[in-house]
Amino acid sequence: AERAECTQRKAQLELDCQDVEERLQSDQSALVDRQQELRSIEAELQQSHAELARIRPTYEEKLRHEEAVTSRIGDCEHRLAALYKKQGRGSQYKSQAEKDAAVQREIKERKKELDKKMEQMKKLSADAQSIEQILVTGRERSAELQKTMDESKEELQAAEKEHAELQALRNTLANQRNQHWKVEDEKDSDLQKMQQDMKKKEKNLEASLPRDLQNGLNSVKRICNDHRITGVHGPLIELFECQDKFDTAVEVTAGTSLFHIVVDTDEIGSKIIHYLNQEKGGRVSVLPLNVLGGKAASDTQSNDAIPLISRLSYHEKYHPAFVQLFGKVLLCRSLDVATAMSRQTNLDCITMEGDQVNKKGAVTGGYHDLKHSRMASMRAIKTLSAKMVGARQELDAAKAAHAQVEAEINQTLTKLEKARVRQQKVSSLVEGAKNEQAELVHGAQTRSNQLEAKQRQLRATEDAVTRVRAQIQEAEEELKVDLMASLTADEKAELASLNPEIQRLKKEQMKARTERMDVETRKSKMEVSLETNLVKRKSELESEMEGVDLADRSQTLQAHKIQLQGLTQQLSELTSRFQEKKGQISECKLKATSVKARLEELKTLQDAEEQLLQEEAKEMEQLMSKRTTLLQKREELQRQIRELGSLPSNAFDKYKGKAVKDLHRALQQCHEAIKKFSHVNKKALDQFLQFTEQREDLSRRHEEVETSKTKIAELVEGLDRKKDEDIERTFRGVAMHFKEIFNEIVQTGKGELVMIKNKDAEGEENTNLEAAVEKYSAVQCRVSFGGGEAKTMKQLSGGQKAVVALSLIFAIQKVDPAPFYLFDEIDAALDAQYRAAVGNMIRKQANSAGTQFVTTTFRPELVKVCAKVYGVTHKNRVSCVDVITKDDALGFIEDFN
Repeated sequence: AERAECTQRKAQLELDCQDVEERLQSDQSALVDRQQELRSIEAELQQSHAELARIRPTYEEKLRHEEAVTSRIGDCEHRLAALYKKQGRGSQYKSQAEKDAAVQREIKERKKELDKKMEQMKKLSADAQSIEQILVTGRERSAELQKTMDESKEELQAAEKEHAELQALRNTLANQRNQHWKVEDEKDSDLQKMQQDMKKKEKNLEASLPRDLQNGLNSVKRICNDHRITGVHGPLIELFECQDKFDTAVEVTAGTSLFHIVVDTDEIGSKIIHYLNQEKGGRVSVLPLNVLGGKAASDTQSNDAIPLISRLSYHEKYHPAFVQLFGKVLLCRSLDVATAMSRQTNLDCITMEGDQVNKKGAVTGGYHDLKHSRMASMRAIKTLSAKMVGARQELDAAKAAHAQVEAEINQTLTKLEKARVRQQKVSSLVEGAKNEQAELVHGAQTRSNQLEAKQRQLRATEDAVTRVRAQIQEAEEELKVDLMASLTADEKAELASLNPEIQRLKKEQMKARTERMDVETRKSKMEVSLETNLVKRKSELESEMEGVDLADRSQTLQAHKIQLQGLTQQLSELTSRFQEKKGQISECKLKATSVKARLEELKTLQDAEEQLLQEEAKEMEQLMSKRTTLLQKREELQRQIRELGSLPSNAFDKYKGKAVKDLHRALQQCHEAIKKFSHVNKKALDQFLQFTEQREDLSRRHEEVETSKTKIAELVEGLDRKKDEDIERTFRGVAMHFKEIFNEIVQTGKGELVMIKNKDAEGEENTNLEAAVEKYSAVQCRVSFGGGEAKTMKQLSGGQKAVVALSLIFAIQKVDPAPFYLFDEIDAALDAQYRAAVGNMIRKQANSAGTQFVTTTFRPELVKVCAKVYGVTHKNRVSCVDVITKDDALGFIEDFN
């Protein structure tokens, strides 16, 4: 399944790589096309700028020529009007004074007009200078932005390079993390398998032990942990090693003593046994090293027998325990050697097969199933434990390596995020600079147009100022001329030539305007083409080229290739493992075939053995039937013997050696004689002896019971007396604290606790034990609020009962403090003054006794004195608990109330 999944992932990754390559080629091709188009547009832009630079002087020249012609026409028309006016002033004015007054008014009007024109000219000049300053500032800012953009592009390239390197490093670390995950999963799986095998082995070992011994061993571990008992070394079987060929001899020799607990001292052993008996946790035996002694059997100087203890490997400090169990046992080559050595050395001997010869001559032995060997199970447990230690170390090392790679990945991701943020920041900076530069270019174009318009208005105003000044000068000269003076010959000639000159200038003006408008149209078209087509398309191409991130796609392709390489290597490893497993499966199939053949042979042998067993069972059934018959006959004979009663001591010797027929004949005569004494109790003597023994036993038990009864009565009396003293002492303490606390909560009230006695006990002395125990029947609370008559609980309101109950709780808390108290809206039925008093009491108790109080409330008094406030809210059908401030809690309570 893993190999198939890896193959599928490889195929998917190959498709992804192909897709990325196709996209990369497409982007590269599109980038080349855009670059070519951009170069073409840049060339066209360069040509357009050159053409526009060539046209602009022509346009300026045509514009100035038109303005000059227009100004010349104005001058001519003005001169013509002046000549006509001069020619008709004799008929226009009646006197010289009237003419001078009219001229003075005209001069005054022209001066006003001149002032307005001068003011307008100053304003236009200031506007033009301001626009020129803005253009200069814009050009400087554009240069700064271009420099910033160049620097930012270099920084952006560096950031993209760093980002690409970090992405490659992240992908490499991700592959390493995947490998570590795989190794960690394998190690964890191996460890879990070992743990399961360990549980099975421990379960098999426990199954070979008695139930009480199993419980005892488990209880000892728990007791040592719970009570922190040191100096306990564990069962003996865990403290030594031996070769597997000696397992049977060791197990037969020690038996369940292999599971005796080795301890340092007998005090530790007594403590363990005490706790074990107290908890009824099973049965164990202990081997205290400080009291064990003895010496091991010395070497027999024989090749056929050696001390069994010499084949055990253990720590020297456990030597007394092993001497206790194995010190007096010899390991012999055969049963005959064991028999001989036992007689010779007066020691227990045992063979490798488990046949044992006691030093007293008893021989025991038989078949021992090695499949259920305790030593083999313990050896397997120790081996698995060692392997588990190694596996845990390897797993820890794998986890540490994984954690290190994970930390490196986190660091790389942090750096990657910083690089991404830096890249975004620089990109935003470049984009902002580009937008600002575009706005500056557009603004510069607008300002240039505005400047041209201002300059044209300024030139027109300057011409108007010149004409007004000329008119003022002519009017001032007019003041010096006589009213009746006529035109001179030059003036008449000038008057005659002005009309043709004006007509000619107007024609020239029309021609100049037409030429200027043609040039202006060409200029506007080129500017519009530059602004709306070429420049815009250039910006679009540059944006599109910047949007094509070939580096990112190359990095993605490289990452896919790295992953593909890792998957290829992993697939190769899985394929080799698959082939290896396939070979193992073939070997297992061959073994299974041989095992099946062997199983068939064993089944055939089993059938033969079962048939033989059935025959033996039939024979056994016959023997059992015969045995049952003989047992019944024996019971009948024993019954007859019992009916004979007590026999004299020489009864067996007297009839010894007589024939059976004579014995039967004598027995018949005895039966006939006994019939004469049928009314006599033949078992009277036996019954007398039996009843005498029973009477003595019952008398002894009666004395023991009477003694125990007296001691138990004394114990009960002492306990009851102590109980009464404790009750009275506790009541006095609670009553005293109740009075103090009630007075503190209810300033004008008082309260007390009264012990109610039985009516029968009033006025009597406590001489009887039972009467002393049952002297008291109840405790009564008597309180008064506001100095009135004392009342009982039945006469109080709900809030007053709550005050009394809280006073009692606080009084008990002072006598016997608890770790914490949980109060649920205890102030719901209390007045404000009682709530404040209860809050102060809780704070006082918490500070003095170190007790924690947890309360729920919808009132502000408890919130004001608490140390910490939690707010419980209900959102989306889920309760949420958050730590809030006192101000928030008080605001919530105020809104709630």
